[in-house]
Amino acid sequence: MIRGGMRVMIRPDSRCNRPAIEIADILRRHGDTYRRVHAGHLGRVERRVMSAIVACRTEALGGRRRL
Repeated sequence: MIRGGMRVMIRPDSRCNRPAIEIADILRRHGDTYRRVHAGHLGRVERRVMSAIVACRTEALGGRRRL
Protein backbone atom coordinates (compact mmCIF):
# COMPACT_ATOMS: atom_id res chain seq x y z
CA MET A 1 0.00 0.00 0.00
CA ILE A 2 1.27 3.49 -0.75
CA ARG A 3 0.30 6.29 1.61
CA GLY A 4 1.56 9.84 1.24
CA GLY A 5 4.20 8.78 -1.28
CA MET A 6 5.62 6.12 1.07
CA ARG A 7 5.16 2.39 0.83
CA VAL A 8 3.57 1.07 4.03
CA MET A 9 3.45 -2.60 4.99
CA ILE A 10 0.10 -3.63 6.43
CA ARG A 11 -0.88 -6.75 8.31
CA PRO A 12 -3.44 -8.61 6.22
CA ASP A 13 -5.74 -9.18 9.22
CA SER A 14 -5.46 -5.63 10.49
CA ARG A 15 -8.69 -3.77 10.97
CA CYS A 16 -7.09 -0.43 11.77
CA ASN A 17 -4.25 -0.52 9.24
CA ARG A 18 -1.33 -0.87 11.65
CA PRO A 19 2.11 -1.26 10.09
CA ALA A 20 3.42 -4.83 9.78
CA ILE A 21 6.33 -4.03 12.09
CA GLU A 22 6.55 -1.53 14.90
CA ILE A 23 9.45 -0.12 16.89
CA ALA A 24 8.26 -2.17 19.87
CA ASP A 25 8.64 -5.34 17.75
CA ILE A 26 12.24 -4.42 16.94
CA LEU A 27 13.02 -3.63 20.58
CA ARG A 28 11.47 -6.90 21.74
CA ARG A 29 13.66 -8.81 19.34
CA HIS A 30 16.93 -6.88 19.57
CA GLY A 31 16.63 -4.58 22.60
CA ASP A 32 18.56 -6.76 25.08
CA THR A 33 21.48 -7.14 22.69
CA TYR A 34 21.44 -3.41 21.92
CA ARG A 35 21.47 -2.60 25.65
CA ARG A 36 24.46 -4.93 26.22
CA VAL A 37 26.47 -3.61 23.26
CA HIS A 38 25.79 0.04 24.13
CA ALA A 39 25.72 -0.31 27.93
CA GLY A 40 28.29 2.44 28.44
CA HIS A 41 26.39 4.89 26.26
CA LEU A 42 22.79 4.38 27.35
CA GLY A 43 21.55 6.38 30.27
CA ARG A 44 18.74 5.54 32.65
CA VAL A 45 16.28 7.66 30.67
CA GLU A 46 17.07 5.90 27.39
CA ARG A 47 16.68 2.46 28.99
CA ARG A 48 13.36 3.49 30.54
CA VAL A 49 12.08 4.83 27.21
CA MET A 50 12.98 1.55 25.49
CA SER A 51 11.13 -0.40 28.20
CA ALA A 52 8.11 1.90 27.97
CA ILE A 53 7.91 1.46 24.18
CA VAL A 54 7.98 -2.32 24.55
CA ALA A 55 5.27 -2.25 27.23
CA CYS A 56 3.04 0.43 25.77
CA ARG A 57 0.76 -1.74 23.64
CA THR A 58 0.70 -4.96 25.58
CA GLU A 59 -2.58 -6.50 26.73
CA ALA A 60 -1.68 -5.61 30.31
CA LEU A 61 -1.97 -1.94 29.38
CA GLY A 62 -5.11 -2.33 27.28
CA GLY A 63 -3.60 -2.64 23.81
CA ARG A 64 -3.53 -5.35 21.15
CA ARG A 65 -6.20 -7.66 22.38
CA ARG A 66 -6.29 -10.89 20.47
CA LEU A 67 -9.76 -11.68 19.12
